[in-house]
Amino acid sequence: MSSNFWGHNAIIRTQAFAESCHLPILSGKPPFGGHVLSHDFIEAAMLCRAGWGVRFDTDIQASFEEAPPSLIDILIRDRRWCQGNLQHSRFIFAKGFVLPTRLHLFCGLMSYLSAVFWLSLIIVGLGLPFRRLLYVRNILPIHPCFPPGRYLIQNGP
Repeated sequence: MSSNFWGHNAIIRTQAFAESCHLPILSGKPPFGGHVLSHDFIEAAMLCRAGWGVRFDTDIQASFEEAPPSLIDILIRDRRWCQGNLQHSRFIFAKGFVLPTRLHLFCGLMSYLSAVFWLSLIIVGLGLPFRRLLYVRNILPIHPCFPPGRYLIQNGP
């Protein structure tokens, strides 16, 4: 059985955890190196790799998770989660991890990297209207396949 868990709600067999979940200190500097943050997903993967079952119970009525008390605390937590998800890139191809775990780690990584791609798309989209202006003023060379003026749809012949 392969799943993940959130550490604050985990019920763990301590012997299984102690034998299976030795987290490495990653080489390099943060955000990709250092102590593993967002470690609960990695620990769940290590438990599965050692042959233990990990399941996600959806019928639990209570939680020990509390929301951060201020915006600053929310940002600090999100920065820690971001760094942890970036570190997960070092574990995606770890020996013995099952496909669902690899996909979950990849999704967590992309939840933060996609923001960079989205911002890049916005910047390019905002820059496109200025492209014609740069061509007209001869700041950028005219590409032979896309000469200025040929983009416009004109009525009539």
